[in-house]
Amino acid sequence: MCRLFATTRVTARILGVPTLSSIAASLHKAMGGDGMGVALSYGKSVSVTKGRSMTSIECARAMVGGKGRTGYVLFHTRLSSQGDVSDSNCHPFLVRDGEAIAHNGHDMAYASLARPHESDTACYARLVSIGGVESIINAPTGVVIGVDSDGLWVNKTYGSLYLARYEDLWVLISQKVDALKDWAYMRIRNGLALDVPDALQEEVYKAPQAYKRVGYRRDTERDMAFYERVWGGLDDDFGPISSSDKPIK
Repeated sequence: MCRLFATTRVTARILGVPTLSSIAASLHKAMGGDGMGVALSYGKSVSVTKGRSMTSIECARAMVGGKGRTGYVLFHTRLSSQGDVSDSNCHPFLVRDGEAIAHNGHDMAYASLARPHESDTACYARLVSIGGVESIINAPTGVVIGVDSDGLWVNKTYGSLYLARYEDLWVLISQKVDALKDWAYMRIRNGLALDVPDALQEEVYKAPQAYKRVGYRRDTERDMAFYERVWGGLDDDFGPISSSDKPIK
């Protein structure tokens, strides 16, 4: 299993290199060690920087660098389950111009199709690059995050993935980290395909942080139905959110 982190480039710059480096190091230490990488989207393009020798500080600098000011950041640290420990098997994978993916999990179907020394995710990425995402019926099992010119998308069948929020900032992350200890964490359900920007803008900014935490409620069937379908619930075991957090209105 690996670890993932994704957010907007604006949020990445607000967090800054020291915090991003701490996040990357925590994820790498928890379940990584075989390489790291970063994908950045800007306009219609996506760039990828990765390697088995990349450090957390190099990844943090990559997350705040690059062309443009808007777009999205996708970070991955690898714990090898198949294939060589090599630069070519590090995530994210640039599957075609303007799109990159990263994966947490192990898929036996793609593992069986992999070339010698190739990981299951590298095999999936190679197949996608040949025919595009539309030609692949199933994404690898586990958690897959993709970044393109339209934003982020998530496909989750099992594994750990949270939406962490602090006021108007948000990140997707595989586990809780000390660098974001004052953030509110919400588990993302299994069996979900999610267009992150749409979901956040239309629903999440209006509802989940408030439930059970700060006493604010939106009594609409639509918001509640979305909340129950998408989010697995708030994690009360991580302590209260910061007193500076306010209800989303």
